[in-house]
Amino acid sequence: MFAALRAAGAIPMTCWAILASKSRDNSRKPMQWDNGKTLVFTQGEPWINLCNNYANVNVAAALSDENSVLYTYQKLIALRKTTACTDLGRLSGSPPG
Repeated sequence: MFAALRAAGAIPMTCWAILASKSRDNSRKPMQWDNGKTLVFTQGEPWINLCNNYANVNVAAALSDENSVLYTYQKLIALRKTTACTDLGRLSGSPPG
């Protein structure tokens, strides 16, 4: 894309600005496996910036917290598989708020 923009006559700074605004990299981050600076993802320097919360929000922390989102989802999936009302039941009431 950079080469195509340059070939169309765009200056490098404009090319980078366009790529930064259109790139999916702005919405993606490396999986936060642990609280290290490379997240056990690579031995090198990650090319996408890490989330600011990687020290506290990561897979290792979730595995050590029985109230984490990970374990909550596991419990909900188990409940869905073992309880007929969650498969055949009907939701009633109004949404909160």
